[in-house]
Amino acid sequence: MWFKKIFFFLLLLILGWFYTPGFLKLRKCSLSLHHYEKEIKELKIKNKELEKEKELLENDLFTIEKLGRNELDLVKEGEIVYKIR
Repeated sequence: MWFKKIFFFLLLLILGWFYTPGFLKLRKCSLSLHHYEKEIKELKIKNKELEKEKELLENDLFTIEKLGRNELDLVKEGEIVYKIR
């Protein structure tokens, strides 16, 4: 009877010895996959935002004018700009 218990224990020990590293590697890969899927989702959202901004900059005159006025300090001919500090 004790022989069966020792054999079973050794069998479990050997199986654990061979399968634990594989299981740990699988777990690590699973966590990496989850991280990369999350990063891809965030990048897809950022890409949509940039596509929308690109579309506005190509077609929307109001957006183009706003960008020119705010970031490039452009003014229309004949306008007077007052800067308050």
